[in-house]
Amino acid sequence: MALFIGVVPFLVLTYKNKVFDFKQPIVPFIWVTAIATLYEFIGTVLLQINTAYWFQFYSLLELGSLYYFFYKLIKPQYKRWYQIFLILFILVYIFSFFYWGEYNALVSKTINKTLMTLFVFLSSFLWIKKLFEKMHIPILWKNAEFYFISGLIIYYSGTFLLFLLSDFIFNSNLYFYDYWLINVLATLILRLFLIIGVWNMNRD
Repeated sequence: MALFIGVVPFLVLTYKNKVFDFKQPIVPFIWVTAIATLYEFIGTVLLQINTAYWFQFYSLLELGSLYYFFYKLIKPQYKRWYQIFLILFILVYIFSFFYWGEYNALVSKTINKTLMTLFVFLSSFLWIKKLFEKMHIPILWKNAEFYFISGLIIYYSGTFLLFLLSDFIFNSNLYFYDYWLINVLATLILRLFLIIGVWNMNRD
């Protein structure tokens, strides 16, 4: 269910005629989520292509789409911070290749995930700070941005330690696939929040 629900936000965007509306900061991430869903089903499940290649490429798509989302959402107050993060993203992504291997992509995935988690937490804080500075708090349960950011915080909070310890868990045979259920559940929650957020676009 967590896999196939990944195309639903894209379908809702299509229904609302916003699938190419890149003025909406979340749209690139919705595209990435839909592409990831299709690839994981076709490439991984059906064709059984080694996931190591996909993990590394998806990290690039994830970094780019979430950078776009928060940069468009929060600029121009913190433009310099985002310029610094852009440089860090490039350097860290290149650095992660030194630990990437065809049969071991978890370390490089964790390197990228660590910076992305820090970026999501900091950007979420800046978004909340911006709301208070404007002295205008929207009705949150009708606010699309609230659902997007809440879903991202839950996902990265739930999976950060999993990816940080994933190489150890995998190599020590500590029921890796049971631990991986944490990632599945966090992914499901994120995608449900994306669906609700897309549905609430332009209602806040």
